[in-house]
Amino acid sequence: MKNFLMDHYYLAAVCVILLGIWTLLAWCGRKLQAKEVVVLVSLSGIAVISRFAFFWSPQCKPMTALVFISGSVFGPLSGMLVGVLSAFLSNFVFGQGPWTPFQMLGMGIVGLIGGYLHTDRKWLASIVSFLAVVGLYGPIVNFASYLMMNQTMNFKGFWMIELSGLPFDLVHAVSTVVFLFFLWNPMRGKLMRFKTKYRILQR
Repeated sequence: MKNFLMDHYYLAAVCVILLGIWTLLAWCGRKLQAKEVVVLVSLSGIAVISRFAFFWSPQCKPMTALVFISGSVFGPLSGMLVGVLSAFLSNFVFGQGPWTPFQMLGMGIVGLIGGYLHTDRKWLASIVSFLAVVGLYGPIVNFASYLMMNQTMNFKGFWMIELSGLPFDLVHAVSTVVFLFFLWNPMRGKLMRFKTKYRILQR
């Protein structure tokens, strides 16, 4: 497993992207309109830029909050696709590796949860985003670290990695809540107006 991840992470990353796109198209039941594609790609680009702007702070980046907000406005599958693309594209700056597919999966799940929550209440979104980072994104990425450091798998080894990564996950989660608190109203307001103006359906 370790050697496969080291040698085939690009293939795995592309498979995750294709799976996300296929799921989105299957759910929609029809082809996406050009304006919908532009919106999703643009949101991914904004998330990538936001991560790059905070390159000096490894765990404190607005990208997770932006992915969560995107999902809350455009729906779970659109949020998932924005998360998957954001993680993949941003790693061309921060470094691709065997961890990339796991980051894509974790960030896609954050967008998915944001879409299924579908709330305009900032306090509820803050709580759920915190739990999503600590309870899902963090363990998924920590599991990638565990696979890269071990040839065999056992629960004890995984929990050691998970506990060692918990402080970083907590910093990531708290920073996500802080960014979400400041970005929720202005960012979500603009996206909602854009969605209404161009009649973009929630996916």
